[in-house]
Amino acid sequence: MSGALRIGAWRFVATFGVVSLLADIVYEGARSVTGPILALLGATAIVVGIVTGIGEAAALLLRLISGPLADRTRRFWAWAIAGYAITEIAVPTLGFASDPRIRGHARA
Repeated sequence: MSGALRIGAWRFVATFGVVSLLADIVYEGARSVTGPILALLGATAIVVGIVTGIGEAAALLLRLISGPLADRTRRFWAWAIAGYAITEIAVPTLGFASDPRIRGHARA
């Protein structure tokens, strides 16, 4: 393996690692505020548990669907990039919640 190819491979691994780290920070940050936001809206502990459970189940089901689709289509990178893009776009848009209780709380 040539030196340039080896450096290029390490650069790719490091870059993808940073992207993965940032996506995890965004995702885990959103997960950590789900309960308090729902509580701020008046949800009980049972409702918070049900909503977060449904969210986790949906994520796991999407993995069960997207994995075989990626295998079948052989477009692994397209699926991986799409997954990261959806996370990086969808989670920050939660900041645009229109309930005044959330907007007022965010300013406090």
